Amino acid sequence: MTHTIEPFGYFKPEPFGWTDCAEADEGAIPLWDNNAMCAIEEQRDELLEELKKAAAYHRSHECYSEAKRIDEYIASVKGGA
Repeated sequence: MTHTIEPFGYFKPEPFGWTDCAEADEGAIPLWDNNAMCAIEEQRDELLEELKKAAAYHRSHECYSEAKRIDEYIASVKGGA
């Protein structure tokens, strides 16, 4: 069973701090607690492992361009982490 991870609030940066706001407000940024961030990172890592398996599958079937595309995506995600 997967639990939907949702932010516990939203804020908007202001010149001298931040203001609580609604999700639909322009410039709203979600606030996440540490438990949610850990769960998100765990899900990301699980998905990256599945992508690695997919790339290996494509390489084993000589679909090198698809494997390269997956590898590049994985590198871009890890680079942003």
